[in-house]
Amino acid sequence: FIASGVNVTAVKKPPKKAWAILTFLDVESRDAGLEKVNAMTFKDMKMKAFVHDPDRNVKANITGQKRSAHESVDASSQREPKDVRDVTTPLHMMDYSAQLEMKQKSMEESFLEKTCVGVRKSYQRRIKELKRQCSHLDLPDGQIHPSIARAKMPDWIQHQFNKKSVVKEEKTTLALDQIRPSPVEVEYRNRCDFTIGEVNGKACVGFCVGREKEGSVTVASVENCSNVPQIMKDLAVDFETFLEASPLRPYDHYKRTGVWRNLTIRWSACRSQLMLVVVCTTEGCTPQVFEPEKARLLETIRARGDIASLYLQIYDGISAPAPDDPVELLLGAPHITEELMGLQFQIAPGAFFQTNTRAAEVLYRTVIELADADAATTILDICSGTGTIGIACAHESLATKVIGIEMNNAATECARTNAAANGISNATFICERAELALGDLLNQTRASQTDKSTVVISPETKSVVAIVDPPRSGLHRACVTAIRNCPLINKLVYVSCNPTGSLVADLVVFCGPMSKTLTGPPFRPTRAIPVDLFPSTSHCEMVVALERDVTGDVAV
Repeated sequence: FIASGVNVTAVKKPPKKAWAILTFLDVESRDAGLEKVNAMTFKDMKMKAFVHDPDRNVKANITGQKRSAHESVDASSQREPKDVRDVTTPLHMMDYSAQLEMKQKSMEESFLEKTCVGVRKSYQRRIKELKRQCSHLDLPDGQIHPSIARAKMPDWIQHQFNKKSVVKEEKTTLALDQIRPSPVEVEYRNRCDFTIGEVNGKACVGFCVGREKEGSVTVASVENCSNVPQIMKDLAVDFETFLEASPLRPYDHYKRTGVWRNLTIRWSACRSQLMLVVVCTTEGCTPQVFEPEKARLLETIRARGDIASLYLQIYDGISAPAPDDPVELLLGAPHITEELMGLQFQIAPGAFFQTNTRAAEVLYRTVIELADADAATTILDICSGTGTIGIACAHESLATKVIGIEMNNAATECARTNAAANGISNATFICERAELALGDLLNQTRASQTDKSTVVISPETKSVVAIVDPPRSGLHRACVTAIRNCPLINKLVYVSCNPTGSLVADLVVFCGPMSKTLTGPPFRPTRAIPVDLFPSTSHCEMVVALERDVTGDVAV
């Protein structure tokens, strides 16, 4: 295509398909490319190009398949705008008790079933593999090779699927505790990432609810969103007023024109502190035009007098900036302070912090409850981030020591700062990949590259509990393998925001059969507790406690 003068930025052709998707930099390049492609031939066949309709699949576009009755005939017309509440808080019309009942049932039907089925299949595959490996052996009739016998299905899985079993032992059957509700049902978000767009030609700061036919983002006001604090709604409206006076337009993700992209607001209700992060793109915008608007932004926010921190982020990428992308502090302190469980945490622009502070206290107390640490326990806070869980455990549990492991240096430094600010002396945070740090801890020593200090698990430690709270994508496979193979760890507490997805996948590895790569004894789940951090949505968190199942198979 490029050799023919078609200015594409990307070409995607699925295998064995007679079509491809071309991506262009802008509308002008696309229109010029359409004309050239339609004049081209390939293998004596005339090529046909058209603008892809995002409402329809590629096959329907190619074959000219008729639209269904609810689809618009006019391809240039816009979709019917969605109610922003149906996108951000789809359960807003449902009583909270009914929401909790629905989430409880969903977790029982999805999380429990998927986990048990996944673990059972992993054992079935392993047993089948071992039988194939042992098929050449000449064994007496009725005799089973020891490696196959050792890889038998765990008791807790057998009990889970034995519907006729009268005895349901607590330690061999996985059950779900009652979901723990959020203490607050409305205006609970302490962070909102608003999209800046246009509605009827006027600036709008709100949530993205879809895309137009031509690919532009559709933004709706957050005025009626029950989970957004009123102070954030007022700020969004005030920022719209600022944008209306700006000669620079909101950013168009499809045309890649405009400047103003996003507005992130972080709110500490306990301290009445606000942090703003304004995200802009400067592509095609000269400093002579942008700098006066930057100065006007600073003066507008300074005149308010109620903003603790104002940041500006320049981002020219296509998607969204990463949490550790650079930001510029224009006004105020570099962080705001949030209080949780009587502790104080510094919140930087890109730092992760649970979006529902009061419900996060319920979540962390659930974690501490399931960790069940005593004076002979060391807690490993793996992928510790800024240290919220580890510091909370050091503050409220009986654990002798908490060791946080985090590969991001900035997050590790923030965790150390938070621990010092709260007078926590029994928590240490090290910056290292989990699999490497666990190997060092296995040898009872860890030499830090920064301060050469040594982190040692006390000889008096009788129990090591690992706590993980990974992102939605789950734990990296190397981290799962390292935890599974670390003989120091005899208990695991897994906190998940994706209980029917990545949590299930990780538990299948933690609880599955031993192999050449998984040399540690499997875990077995002993308790699972859903916690609702997101009222009026279908999401909830899950906390699962797992213990080593030493009655299972051994390495083969």
